[in-house]
Amino acid sequence: MNGAGYRTTFNPDVTYYVSTNVSPTGLGSQYSTFGDGYVPYTVIVGRDRKVYFSMSGYDDVEARAAIDRAIADYNGLVYVANPISDKLYQYEIEPVSVSIVSNSNPAVVTATMSKANTLNLTASSSSTGTATIILEGTDIDNNKAQTEFTVTVYDPDPQYSSIEDFEDGNFTGNFVWTLTNSGNPNRNWTVATTSPFEGTYCAQTGSVSDSGWDAIELSVTYAYDGIIVFNQKTSSELDWDWLIFTIDGVEQGRLSGLTGWENEFYSVSAGTHAFKWTYIKDDNTDGGTDQAWLDYVQFIEIPPQANLAAPTNVVASSSVSNISLTWDVVSGATSYNIYSSTDPYGTFTVDNSGTFNGTEWTSALTETKKFYYVTAANSKGKSSQSNIVETPSAKKIKGVLLK
Repeated sequence: MNGAGYRTTFNPDVTYYVSTNVSPTGLGSQYSTFGDGYVPYTVIVGRDRKVYFSMSGYDDVEARAAIDRAIADYNGLVYVANPISDKLYQYEIEPVSVSIVSNSNPAVVTATMSKANTLNLTASSSSTGTATIILEGTDIDNNKAQTEFTVTVYDPDPQYSSIEDFEDGNFTGNFVWTLTNSGNPNRNWTVATTSPFEGTYCAQTGSVSDSGWDAIELSVTYAYDGIIVFNQKTSSELDWDWLIFTIDGVEQGRLSGLTGWENEFYSVSAGTHAFKWTYIKDDNTDGGTDQAWLDYVQFIEIPPQANLAAPTNVVASSSVSNISLTWDVVSGATSYNIYSSTDPYGTFTVDNSGTFNGTEWTSALTETKKFYYVTAANSKGKSSQSNIVETPSAKKIKGVLLK
């Protein structure tokens, strides 16, 4: 793009056309194109398509002088990564306007753009599924480029999800993990308290020597298609020592370098699957503390949609001893579920304390205020949740209900 600055190793097999202001090492000589036999090793494309180049290696004095001249022409406002490596760096970016080209499933998620090219995604309150969002960027020269990504909206119903947060302090609590390594002197993963993603504990790699590895693995059965979500971080030699994640032996992703906690998720088909995280080192050189961490792993099933409407007109009422919920009949429903929580913004779980009579549910009233919602269900799955209702805390004093 016009005005955008790049620094890249020059490829002599490609013809580079430059319209104006070509200066070797910024010394002022002018050329309209690079002629035969005059092939620079390093090219820096700067402001107004001004090109600075070096005839020798990209890490020598001449190349650095060209870079310094390019920076000076930007009045010192250019950021150049340091140290310079044999990679492409963009050090000046023109304003780009981003727009939404399409949304494949607006019933699942709505997408809007706000100031500063901020994409806002809002999940539906009644539908789950996936949507593909296509974005298009346009620069000041009307050059355009598109990218797309998929958004999955799911209801993390405790009935269809489970969590490994290592808060039991070992690998044999909620799940049974298998720990392996490449042999002495390497050591297995441990449960540690080193800056966990949440809570007190997380999983941490053991001591791994050059060319060694250690791994943590478990198998989980999914009744429905779903996703796995987890948080990971590394403190390792960038691009040489890796934390690699696989499903059934097939690599899904890897992480390296000095990172913070990064959230990852991957699709999982119904059935039993082996999930494995392996920290592996190359044959020399350490980086950071030479470790990797894993925390808060969620195994989430996404049951098929039941095509049921959410229950409506849910009303809570109470007597001296009971709490009752009533709602309207949902067409196609064969049963209903009640979910409760002591926090309207917290986690709701299935409440089995009461009994059903058609579209009425009754349970014993307690001194604790609770919040409730209702879902409808049939053989294909369940609906989204109803509105949330609450009951006041209650105490019985001489047969009188105090609210």
